[in-house]
Parts: sequence; structure tokens; C-alpha cells
Amino acid sequence: MYNQDFFNKSKIEYNQQFIKYGDLFKKYPRYKGEIDTSYDEDYEAVQLFTGGTVKSKGVILTAKNLDAAFKGYPIADIPVMRDDKFACFLPINHVFGLVSIIFSASSYGGKLSTMLKIDLKKMDKMFVDDKITVFAGIPTMVDAILNNKRIKTSDLRQLRYFILGGAKTDEKTKESVIAFGHEHGCELKLVDGLGQTEVSTAYLYNNVLSINDVVKIVNPETNEEVGYGEVGEICVSGPNVMKGYVSQKDNESALEQDANGNIWFHTGDLGYNKDGKIYYAGRLNRRIKVNGELICVEDLEEVIANCSFIKDCCIVEKSDPLKESVPVAFITLNEGYEYGPELQQAIENYYSHNIVYYSRPYITVCLDELPKT
Repeated sequence: MYNQDFFNKSKIEYNQQFIKYGDLFKKYPRYKGEIDTSYDEDYEAVQLFTGGTVKSKGVILTAKNLDAAFKGYPIADIPVMRDDKFACFLPINHVFGLVSIIFSASSYGGKLSTMLKIDLKKMDKMFVDDKITVFAGIPTMVDAILNNKRIKTSDLRQLRYFILGGAKTDEKTKESVIAFGHEHGCELKLVDGLGQTEVSTAYLYNNVLSINDVVKIVNPETNEEVGYGEVGEICVSGPNVMKGYVSQKDNESALEQDANGNIWFHTGDLGYNKDGKIYYAGRLNRRIKVNGELICVEDLEEVIANCSFIKDCCIVEKSDPLKESVPVAFITLNEGYEYGPELQQAIENYYSHNIVYYSRPYITVCLDELPKT
């Protein structure tokens, strides 16, 4: 189902494969009988891809996973109403856009304000013209939206929720959103979600556990639960947890079955329990989050060091105003090679053939020797 603008711009002709949404209801009158809402919970509904270093990991989500994910929205203190209108621009091949926007809006009778291609300069159309009530996006978008001239000077009293996820939301961004709501006279609520594709959506909303899930915090070395207030790896169990990765090898370290038959997903997120809430404390391994995609630093260093020109490599995280963070590669060369434009291009070619695009180093710096301790 696409909007009219999509068909006008793409010049697709209406035929048996493509029909207008309105014509669908004219052709098929509203059904007044009983509707069978049962479904096969184990049906593999969708395969999404999550961050990997050399290649992405295929995540299999079942109908039960997706059903549990969007049903948890109202319980997570995000009471979606029939009159709500969602900003729909996040890619639906990612769980955030698919579950938090498409499924939530359609399941609870909400509406969608669509943008087929993300353009932060045109976000004002959604807020001002389409009068969205729910915005969902990543934290790095917030500054551009709040500083859009038309948005800043418009009446936005209809706006109810700012849902942020896909990356860590810093306190400054949270304060900016709340202040924005006060300035525009709307009862704006900020929802900061923490989750992964493997759990179908967020498992924490403003540090509060989703009603569908159970968590335990364990010592990553012993897998034993840590004490109250102690930092450990967050493990999640519940109907949101994926069926598994496409590759069985990836499942071995990520999924664990306990003595009671419960499946636990090891998130790799560090956290601790305090005052009945779960607080995020970083990543277990050396990882960098680029536009919501997790990159394992050790894996990236290994791939780069396998290049025939490169002797050694060290990846360092660099903050970025748009992507939150980007990887920077510090390298040394094998004997007989000299760093210059030709070799630099050869290394870039190696990156493009061996590393998924979002993991590729933003900058490569060649040193005579890497400092080591």
C-alpha cells in the first residue's frame, strides 16, 4: 500500500497488481460477520538484518514476536489512540520503523504521514501540515527538527509523543525535547527506548521493563546473576525474543535455554537494577553504534589487518553529529609499502569488498608504529 504521490512520481500504472487503497474498499464492502483472529504463532513472519562487521546477521521474527512487540506499546505508557497520526519515514526493513510505526499505527487505527525518503529539511510538512501526534526517530535527528524554522514558529499543540531509539539519547537531547514541548504548549512526553532487532523492538522504555519481557543481569564470565546495583550483561526472555539467527553458529553465543525451558537472549548491553528500573551502562564488548547499527571493533580490526598491505590496525570511536559515532582506523603497513593516493585507494577498495558499508572506517590514518601497552 503506497500513497498517491508515490504512484504519481514513479509513474506506476494501476492494474491487477496495484490498486488504490480507496478503490479496495469500494470493491469489497465492509465485512459484518465474525472475523477469525487466530494465527500460527510460530510462523516466520519476517527476516530482518541487524548489524554485523563483515556481513549482516539475518534475524528471524515470528508472528508471535511481532504481535507481542506492538501490543506492548500501550502498556509501555504509550497509549496509542485511533486519532493519532505517526510520522512514517524510518525504513521498514528495520524493526524500529516496522513495529514502532507501521504495525502500531495500523493495529490501533492510527494514521501515517509518509515520507518516502528521509529529508530533515522537509520534516516541517509532517509536524505543521500533517499535524502528526507521534514522532519516532533516532536521537541524532532531534537537533535538526527542533531548529527547523517553520517547526519552531508553528502551533504544535497536537504533538503528544517523541519516541527515540536506535542509539543512546543523551541528557541534553532529552532536556531539549521537553523544553520544546513547553515552548509549544503541548503535553509532550519523551519515550527513550532501548532494544534490538533480536527482541522485536525495545525492551526498556524510559528505563522501565516492557510488560512482555523478563530480564536478568549476569556476570558475562560466569553467567551467574549479579547483585542488586551491580553492573552486568542484560539478558532478555519473553515472547518478543526472536526465533533465532539464520546462521545456527550465531545462535550459539546469543541464545541460552535454562532448566525451565525459557530462552534467554544475551543482548551485549551492560546495565544494573536500581529502584525498580534498569539503567543502561554501555556495551559488553568493544562496539561502536553507527546510525543504530552495532559494529564489533575486534572483528573489524581483524578484517582490516588481513589486508595484504596492512600489518596492524586499531579502531577508535569518533563522535559524529549525524551518525552518533563512526569508526576511525589507525594502521601500520607491511614492509615494502608506502602510504600514498594509490595505496589509499587500494585500501578503500579492500574495505568496499570485505566490509559492510556502515562498518567501513570513516577515516584511515597511517602511522609508523601503533602505541601499545
